[in-house]
Amino acid sequence: NNGNLKRISFVGRLSPEKGPELFCKSAFYYLRYNRDCSFHIYGDGPLLSQLKERYEKFVEFHGFESDMSKVYAETDILVMTSEFENCPMVILEAGSYGIPCVAPKVGGIPEIVIDGKNGYLFEDRDEKSISSLLDKIFSSYSSFSQNAYIESRKYFFERIRIEWNTVISQMYS
Repeated sequence: NNGNLKRISFVGRLSPEKGPELFCKSAFYYLRYNRDCSFHIYGDGPLLSQLKERYEKFVEFHGFESDMSKVYAETDILVMTSEFENCPMVILEAGSYGIPCVAPKVGGIPEIVIDGKNGYLFEDRDEKSISSLLDKIFSSYSSFSQNAYIESRKYFFERIRIEWNTVISQMYS
């Protein structure tokens, strides 16, 4: 993060089911009241030109980025706006960098984002809901960041291997 400017990012495909326009609307709404932050989209897809045309004044569009460590180094909060997901890798990766997440309460996301601990879940798909959750995270940012890192460790390969070995050995004992 560069200085005190808070960076809020969306990482993913710019297609209708991923909800990037909700992220952009949230940026427009949030920036009316909070000038010490910036909104960033990392990704490409069929909605890119339409979103740029409407929201370029409020959101910085970076396009596809292959160096994810650069993306996460430049992100304070990850916002996911998908209509459905299973186990999004982007949330796990962000957590491993200590980045809390605001995400929809769909699919497997509530197993990864523990509401009020390493991020927040939303059910109302509107910019006001997302904006209020951003404020809640920023008000206790260091705690959310630390918890994001701790929760992400549950998904490290070594831990999963140990758990599977335990399950398998119990089956044969």
